[in-house]
Amino acid sequence: PLLTALPELHMLTRPSGKTFLVAECLVCGFYPQNVTVQWLQNGEPILGRLYESELVQNPNGTFSTGSIFFPNQDHFAANFTCQVQHEALEAPLEETDLRDMLWELAWELERR
Repeated sequence: PLLTALPELHMLTRPSGKTFLVAECLVCGFYPQNVTVQWLQNGEPILGRLYESELVQNPNGTFSTGSIFFPNQDHFAANFTCQVQHEALEAPLEETDLRDMLWELAWELERR
C-alpha cells in the first residue's frame, strides 16, 4: 500500500518484580492491519499460554491489538521479549521486559 503507519509497542507486566503473573504487549497505531506479534523467551519463540486480543480499528483509521502471556514455573528466570513484525518496519520491533519501570509507568498512566 502507498500509506503505512508504524506500530508503537508497549509491554506491561503485572505485578512488577521477578515473578509476574501476566505480561501484556500492546501494539498501537499501525496501518495496514496485518501485523504479527510474537513472544520470545531468551530469544526463542514461546508456544502456548498466550491470548491474542482482537484487532481494533482506531478513529483515525489505524489499528491496535495486543497479546497476553501467562508464564508458568518453566519460564522462571528467563528474559521475555515481545516482537512485532509489520510491513511499515524495516526490522522487527522488540521490547524486553523492564518490569519495575513499566509497572510504574502503567500505574502513573492509570492515575491520570
